[in-house]
Amino acid sequence: MSSADDTPSISIIIPTLNEARNLAHVFARLPAEAEIIVVDGHSTDDTIEVARALRPDVVIVHQTRRGKGNALACGFAVASGDVLVMLDADGSADPGEIDAFVAALAAGADYAKGSRFRAGGGSSDITRFRRTGNAALNRLVNALIGSEYSDLCYGYNAFWRHRLPFLGLDPGERGQTTRWGDGFEVETLINMRVSINMRVSRAGLRVAEVPSFEHQRLFGASNLNAFSDGLRVLRTILVESRRSRGDARRRVCVVGSGWEFVSGISYYTHQLTQAFARRGDLLTSAVLMRRLLPARFYPGRARVGDTSIVTQQYPEAVPLFNGVDWFWGSTMPRALRFVVRERPDVIVLQRWTGTVLHSYLALIAAARLRGARVVVEFHETQDTGETIRPGVAAYVNHVFPRLLRRTDGVVVHSEHDAAVVRERFGLHDRPIAVIPHGPYAQHAGSAGVPGPRRHDQITDLLFFGTIRPYKGLEDLLAAFELLTDDEAGHFRLTVVGETWEGHTLPARMIEESRHRDRIVFVNRYVNDVEVNSYFANADAVVLPYRRSSASGPLHITMAAGLPVVVTDVGGLTETAARYDGAVLVPPGDVPALLAALCELPARCGRRYLDASSWAESAERYQALFDELLGAPRRPERLRTRPADLANTADLADTAA
Repeated sequence: MSSADDTPSISIIIPTLNEARNLAHVFARLPAEAEIIVVDGHSTDDTIEVARALRPDVVIVHQTRRGKGNALACGFAVASGDVLVMLDADGSADPGEIDAFVAALAAGADYAKGSRFRAGGGSSDITRFRRTGNAALNRLVNALIGSEYSDLCYGYNAFWRHRLPFLGLDPGERGQTTRWGDGFEVETLINMRVSINMRVSRAGLRVAEVPSFEHQRLFGASNLNAFSDGLRVLRTILVESRRSRGDARRRVCVVGSGWEFVSGISYYTHQLTQAFARRGDLLTSAVLMRRLLPARFYPGRARVGDTSIVTQQYPEAVPLFNGVDWFWGSTMPRALRFVVRERPDVIVLQRWTGTVLHSYLALIAAARLRGARVVVEFHETQDTGETIRPGVAAYVNHVFPRLLRRTDGVVVHSEHDAAVVRERFGLHDRPIAVIPHGPYAQHAGSAGVPGPRRHDQITDLLFFGTIRPYKGLEDLLAAFELLTDDEAGHFRLTVVGETWEGHTLPARMIEESRHRDRIVFVNRYVNDVEVNSYFANADAVVLPYRRSSASGPLHITMAAGLPVVVTDVGGLTETAARYDGAVLVPPGDVPALLAALCELPARCGRRYLDASSWAESAERYQALFDELLGAPRRPERLRTRPADLANTADLADTAA
C-alpha cells in the first residue's frame, strides 16, 4: 500500500536461475524500502541462500513451471506493492533507473516501458543480429496493432499492480508442460496486450517509454537463444495480433451433455450456448459429451440414441463437436483438435456426472495450453446416487480434485450452493459467481392464456421428472391420498416420469391409491412435443423434492407462468423466492403439502411472471469472464477430503 505521503510502494520481481554470483551487484542498488521478490527456477547453485543473506526480508517464490514468463507470473501473483517492476538478475538492467520508471507512472502512465533506443538509452550487450531482428519485429508489431514501440523485446518494465489483470498472466499449477507466455516471449506478450487494451478497451491504458541502458551480463551464460526465442516472439506477435483483430470478441467454448444420453443438462447446455451466441460479443462453440458410459449401466438405457425425443437444434453458426465418448477412441483426438482450432479464451464445463471427468481433464489441458480460463458450472452439490456403484467413488475421488485444481472460476445457481461449494471443496481462492438459471421457455410455448375459473372446475396437477428417491413423489402421493373423496373429485393428478434406481414405491402407491381414478401415470421419458402438451394442459405443478440444488421442471413451470408447490430445500428456496407463483412447503411434510394442494385452485387462472432471462445469465457470465481473463490467482492445494468428494460426486440430472 502507499505511504502517508502518497509515494507508491514498490515490488521488484527478479526471476533467477543460477544467478548467485550476480545477486550481490544487483541487490546493492535496489531501493531499501522496496519489496524484493526472487522467483527461482530450481537453481542448482546457492542463489536462494545468497538472496536471503543479502536481503533477509526477501520473498522467495518457486515458479510452477519453467521459463521467464512463468517466473514473472508467479512473482506478480504474490506481490503487494502499488508498482510492479520487472528486473533481470544478470546485472544487465540498472536498478538505479527504477526511480525513472516510477516517476513515469506517477506522472500518469499505466505502463512504463524501458527502451534502449530512446534518447538517453543504449546497450553494450546487444549484437547486430539481435538489433536487426528487434527492429524488424518492432515494425511488424507497430504495423499490426497500431503501437509505437521503439524497443519491443526489452524486458525492463514497470506498471501499476491494479493493471495486472490486463496482462492475462496466470502462474497456474505446478507441472512440466510449457504454456503460452511461459518463455522469453513474455516481454513481447505483455507489450502487445498493453497496446491492444489501449485500442480495444475502455480502460484507456497509457504507455510511457523510459530511456534505459543495457549492460553486459556479469557472470554466467544467458538462457536466451536469439534464433529459437526470436521465433517464439514472432509466433507471439502473430497469435496476439490475430486475437486482437476485429472487435476483439472473446471466444468461449461450452462443454456439456449431448442428445445421445438426453437429460436436463442436454437442454441446459443447448440453451446456454445459444444465449452466448446471441450476445454477439462472444464467439461461441460447443463440445458435447456423447456416450457417457456403457448403456447397460444407464437407468434410461432403453432410450439411449433415440433422436426422436428432441426437437432442439444448435444454431448452424455455432461450431459444434458432437461428440466425445467415455472410451475416447478417435473421438478425443478429434475433440482436442476442435478445441485447439477454436482457441477459446474460456472453457465452460457443465458438471453433472462423474463419468465425464477424465474427458474434461483432457479438454481443459488442450485449452489451457493456449491460455484459456476454466469455469465449472455446478448444477447440483449433493450426490444423487452415482457413487454407490462399485469403483465410482474411488474414480471420482481420484479425478475430481485434479479437475478442481485446474479450475479458475465456479458458477452456481444460488447463494446456498455457493456456500456449500466454497466450504465443501475449499474453493476460497477462486471466484464463485451466482448466476440464475435461465427459463426453459422451449417447453412452455404451448401454454395459452387461461380463462376465468369456475368454482367447480377440475384442477389439473402435474408432477414431472425422473422418479428417484430424492424427488419426493411418494410425499405427494401420500398427501393426495389424504384428500376426501369430494376434495379429490376436484383434482386430476398427472405423474410423468421415468423410474430410476429401481424406485418402484411411487408406482405401487399409485396402483393402490383409493383415488386411482384421479391419477394419470405416464411412466416413461417423454419427447419434446409431449412435454409441451403436458405443461400446456396443467393448471399447477407440484415438485416435492426432499433435497435439490436446482430443478429443470421448476424452470419449465416458471416459463409457463404456472403456480407451483415446491419444497423449501437447497437452491430451490432462492429460485422460488423470485417467482410469485411459488408456494414453499417444508420437505417431507405431508400435512403441509396437503394444505398447499387444497389452496392451489385459488392460485390458478392466471399466468405468473418469470423474471429470469438467458440474457441476464449471459450478462453475468460476461462479468465473470471480465474478472477471470487476466486475473491471476495464487496456486493453492485444495483442502477437500476424499470422503467429501464421495458424498458429492454425481451432480443431478436437473431437468430430468
